[in-house]
Amino acid sequence: MLSFVIDCEEGMYGLNCAEVCACGANAECDNVEGCVCLEGYKDIDSDFACVDIDECTESASPPCPEDVTCDNTEGSYTCLCPTGQTYIGDVCTGEVAYRERCINTAHWAWSLFCFYINLILIPITRNPIYL
Repeated sequence: MLSFVIDCEEGMYGLNCAEVCACGANAECDNVEGCVCLEGYKDIDSDFACVDIDECTESASPPCPEDVTCDNTEGSYTCLCPTGQTYIGDVCTGEVAYRERCINTAHWAWSLFCFYINLILIPITRNPIYL
């Protein structure tokens, strides 16, 4: 298959760059296709006045993990973590005060850690510990 790049003037497309693009909001002129929606937008009535895609509700599978809040933004989305954490990769990570973890856990290792922190480390340092 033979392919080449057409270098049309701005606002023109098609064979010999003879067609005029009349793109609406959130769309751009492609040298070959004509008007195309920007990433994160969709055309709903073929006039290429493209509207935002709500990735949080319109995606076949949710873009954020189950325990993370999806926030639709104009042309994209953001995965929101609990306060004090940052979304990196596919998980929330960051500093969360140990007390929150100690209060909300029943795992023996955390119980032992919380016991050590509360009885030994805090009285010595007089500072909360972050993990």
